[in-house]
Amino acid sequence: MSFVQRFEKAGNSGRVFRPAPFWSWNDELNVDEVRRQIREMARGGFGGHFMHSRIGLASPYLGTEWMESVIAACIEARDTNVQPWLYDEDCWPSGNCGRRITTGRPDHQAKVLYYEIVRPANFRPEPQTVAVFVGQKSGDGPLTGFQRVTDVGEARSLRLKSGEAMVHFAYRTHEYVDVLNRAATGQFIESTHEEYRRAAGRFFGTTVPGMFTDEPLVMNTRPGAAWSLELPEFFRRSAGYDLLDHLPALFFSVPGGQKVRFDYHQALLRLFLLAFTLPLYQWCGRNKLMLTGHFMGEDSCLSQVQYAAAVMPHYEYMHMPGVDHLRRWITSPVGPKQASSVANQFGRSRVLSEIWGASGHNVSFEQLRWMADWQMAFGVNFLCPHLSLYSMRGCRKRDYPPNLFFQQPYWSHFKRLSDTLSRTAAVAATGELVADCLVIHPATSAWVLYGDPSAREELDRIDDDLARLTTELAAMHCDFEFGDETILERHGRVAGGRVVVGKRKYSRVIVPSCVNLKSGTFELLKRVVRGRIPLVFAGRLPSLVDGQPSKSLEQFVARQKQVDAATAKGAAALKKLLKPALQITAARGAADARDVAAMWRQDGQKHMLLLVNLDPAKAHEVSVGLPVQGLVEQLDAATGRVTPVASRTVRGKQSVRLQLAEMASTILVVHKGRKPAKAPAVPAARVRHKKVLARRWQYKRLDPNALLLDVARPAFGEQPAGEPMPVADIQKLLLADGHDTVVQMTFAFASKLDTKRSRRLQLAIERPQEFEIHLNGLRVPLRDEGAWVDPSLRLLDISRLVNRGENVITVRRPFYQRDDHRRRLIGLTDPAGNHTFNNWIYPQVELEPLYLVGDFAVEFSGSYLSGGTFFSGRDVKPWDRLPPGRSVWVSGQPTLTAEAEAGAGQDLIRGGLPFYSGTVELSQTLVLASLPGAGAYLEMAPPDAIVAQVIVNGRECEPLWQRPFRVEVGPHLVKGKNEVTIRLTGSLRNAMGPHHHRGGELYMAGPNQFVGRKRFHRGHLIDNPDYREDYNLVPFGLGGDVVLHY
Repeated sequence: MSFVQRFEKAGNSGRVFRPAPFWSWNDELNVDEVRRQIREMARGGFGGHFMHSRIGLASPYLGTEWMESVIAACIEARDTNVQPWLYDEDCWPSGNCGRRITTGRPDHQAKVLYYEIVRPANFRPEPQTVAVFVGQKSGDGPLTGFQRVTDVGEARSLRLKSGEAMVHFAYRTHEYVDVLNRAATGQFIESTHEEYRRAAGRFFGTTVPGMFTDEPLVMNTRPGAAWSLELPEFFRRSAGYDLLDHLPALFFSVPGGQKVRFDYHQALLRLFLLAFTLPLYQWCGRNKLMLTGHFMGEDSCLSQVQYAAAVMPHYEYMHMPGVDHLRRWITSPVGPKQASSVANQFGRSRVLSEIWGASGHNVSFEQLRWMADWQMAFGVNFLCPHLSLYSMRGCRKRDYPPNLFFQQPYWSHFKRLSDTLSRTAAVAATGELVADCLVIHPATSAWVLYGDPSAREELDRIDDDLARLTTELAAMHCDFEFGDETILERHGRVAGGRVVVGKRKYSRVIVPSCVNLKSGTFELLKRVVRGRIPLVFAGRLPSLVDGQPSKSLEQFVARQKQVDAATAKGAAALKKLLKPALQITAARGAADARDVAAMWRQDGQKHMLLLVNLDPAKAHEVSVGLPVQGLVEQLDAATGRVTPVASRTVRGKQSVRLQLAEMASTILVVHKGRKPAKAPAVPAARVRHKKVLARRWQYKRLDPNALLLDVARPAFGEQPAGEPMPVADIQKLLLADGHDTVVQMTFAFASKLDTKRSRRLQLAIERPQEFEIHLNGLRVPLRDEGAWVDPSLRLLDISRLVNRGENVITVRRPFYQRDDHRRRLIGLTDPAGNHTFNNWIYPQVELEPLYLVGDFAVEFSGSYLSGGTFFSGRDVKPWDRLPPGRSVWVSGQPTLTAEAEAGAGQDLIRGGLPFYSGTVELSQTLVLASLPGAGAYLEMAPPDAIVAQVIVNGRECEPLWQRPFRVEVGPHLVKGKNEVTIRLTGSLRNAMGPHHHRGGELYMAGPNQFVGRKRFHRGHLIDNPDYREDYNLVPFGLGGDVVLHY
């Protein structure tokens, strides 16, 4: 198969390069529904799915219904070409088989080491005691001068001198599993992997390609330090001394502490690899499965030392290394480059990204592609979208949106995005990356710094400098790969004038800001210098080897080239030293096109360039200096078209000029040695006029409108109704109370609708059969009239029960909750005092808002104010990029009104559709005095919608979802009257929220962002400062004028 055929197949009929989402199995599983949803995945262009237990699962994990559903997915794959992938845990993080490995097995539970300062008289040795020390304290300064108490039993009788303090080190258990315990991992494999093998092993390696492991971790976040009963002896064998004699070094600044912390984190990493990652890798290999997934904390050196010690060594033992990218943004290349570097070094052809999680329901196709293209430019080529919900019932609908599945109004268009990304992934997986610069990863510097309270700023600087350096390398188009020091120890060497790491070779080496190098790395760098391979130190200079000061290293570094890549002068000097082979500059001038990322791959005589405009707010015209000469073709990933591109050659250097819209990408293929295409003759201009279409449009909804009712007056038992409050807070009050009762919620809404006119009016409610429902004192018949948005939201007819004026709906049902689950839900630890992961816990009775659905408009009595967007999770850094966005705050009371037949097309929120989730047609008549030329086109600003489709005189044009929002209409136009329709399709955002977070439109949306007035804090309800009573919505409508060019 030729490269072009592979490219075309990836976007048409192939499955290998198609996205495969997390498929959230989160309710009662039904085999017929499982098979139906797989067919929906095929319709949306997915090539696979990961069968992933999530919050809300009502069928027993790995039980009969679960395994029957797995088998059904395997069988359905034959007809749909949608591959089922396994996922190795009940929710996440991996390793515990739904808490079965640790229940009743404290030896299998994760352990965290803490210290406390105690008075000897109050000290009581406990089974979890590890050691006792006496430290010296001077005034308000930190403890120093530690001496271990050899006999813990005698610690109570110690007589402390003035300024001394006794420090007790002990571990606490965690409900999560001890990933440093090989026996626990063996039990995990037996309880999970072997269960899958027994049930579905016949599909392994063919229908089922692999298994995802998700965020396994050690718990090394201070004030605790990762611990295991296996660790002291392993450390003794590994480091040659007793860790228990040096425990203060993990928490305090002490002499020699850097060496102890280096040895400790190195032991953590090795034990993690040997006890957990390697056994999973070996089991998958023996059973013809690929191990994929990602590890917790891959984002920075700090987070890695907190959760994994270092992530890159784990990737050696994954058949498909992976990363995670949450939120609506892009950042430095560090994350994807860590995974893709190891993949390339060990000959792994695919790199996975769990992508788009928590980016919110209204993230656009254009933004989804932008984030994916950014990652693919840095080595990712298999997308695992987060996520597709089996059910949106109850809390499930708030599970880190977007929900990328059939419930979204844009789902019928989603295949276009899937096709586009599949073609790009095919290119990103073809041939071999051209990148001959090796960047030494500074993970071991985090080892020596982390735990020293005085070193946090220095560790943050190393992380910032690494992000800044890698961003700078991308901006100067000098591609690189990381060299992890643990991997370099075993696989790094110098041969033939290059540094060889596994299957990769590098001709230049950069040491970024760091304080420590491993002894093996130091020896490798000496060989680099002897081999005359360019070496540059690009930031903070290291002075430690294996955690110990080294004069030899300092003298060596002093003799090497040094630049400060954090400064403009230093970055220019670095570029001069590196001499990037790829030149991408602004079309006018010689400056680097810094906002354009590039990946260069070679496959025989074909050289491929993936170019991505990282700028979310500005288009860029660029000149691309080609690395080789030949015929240039441009590949359009959105359409699959392959077009020859004219180029120019000056003084033996060939280049092409390109225009990249905001967030856009393109692919160039240079066929080395083939004759370049000639520049096409410039056609005579056929478009001479422009006409701005009227701003008033005729409206037509294609889906029912909705009014959200999320505030009610609660009554518990026989008590009178209380004050109105968010439904979310009613649920919290019942959980805080802790008693079974009967709850009644009273909702109110106003209507100006003409009751004599027949129209559709329905109530959308979850599990209506469990409620007594009254509207205006009359019982609502529980006749099911289908579903709205999701099968869980059932429709009841209320068209004859709604009055003009005020209306009251009451819903009443029993409320009950298991106490052990309740304690977790309100923020308490379990009765044993263990720390817990609660991402699987949900209320037995879920109280949810109601929706009125039907043929009406909604108007608010208050104001409509402009709002903004909000990014949470960490501070925004200079290398981070967030797409522009806006929101709307509406206040006052909503009222049902009659729909307008026409109005401004730019603000459908004010036009009566504040909570609408669906498609609207905007139409008008356009009169043309003469027949336009064939080149006529319609252009619009980016709409406030996910997809826009133009229809001219009944003829549909290609849907528009990315810039430029322009479509040819010449063949469809006639002289005289023309009917122009624009079909706008939105998202679930305005229907499903979040609606009340003070940040507005959130670029990080998870369960905690769907806020009420109250929140739990250690079992008590307190005010939530993030709550705002007004409703936050995203604009819906045209983004500006629509213009005909003819």
